[in-house]
Amino acid sequence: MGMLKEVLTTYVTLGYADVDIKMDNGVYQWSSAGTVGNNLMYDKYFEIPLKEMIKQEYVQKSLAMISTLSCPEYLLEV
Repeated sequence: MGMLKEVLTTYVTLGYADVDIKMDNGVYQWSSAGTVGNNLMYDKYFEIPLKEMIKQEYVQKSLAMISTLSCPEYLLEV
């Protein structure tokens, strides 16, 4: 939780002073009326790298499970 707080504090420092997070169709949406005016920095430096790290983690986990578990065991895990 502390790391998330640090990341959000960084975005406020970079100009995302007026941030609004709303749920739209079951998905949280981030919007800002701050000095930056768009989500390019958030996307480039946070969301895209985070998604890539998560993707890599799940690829590694699934490969490890496929090589060590039987088919029924694997299906129970995923």
